[in-house]
Amino acid sequence: MVDLHMYRYLLLLLFIWLNIIGCENNDECIDESKISNNSCYEIYAPVCGCDGLTYDNDCYAENAGVTEWNEGECE
Repeated sequence: MVDLHMYRYLLLLLFIWLNIIGCENNDECIDESKISNNSCYEIYAPVCGCDGLTYDNDCYAENAGVTEWNEGECE
């Protein structure tokens, strides 16, 4: 028979492990549900997307489904 304390300890470890794996999956760079063909303003204000691509401006990055970006061109 497994000791009750050992059982609780194993459940706690499993819970922590599942949370770690769940957090890793939340770091998606492209959200496919946000990809669109909306028109964007034609001002060149480049942003570097988390996917390593340079977009003309934040509107183009959003239309590509990019979830995070920094101002300026990618290096």
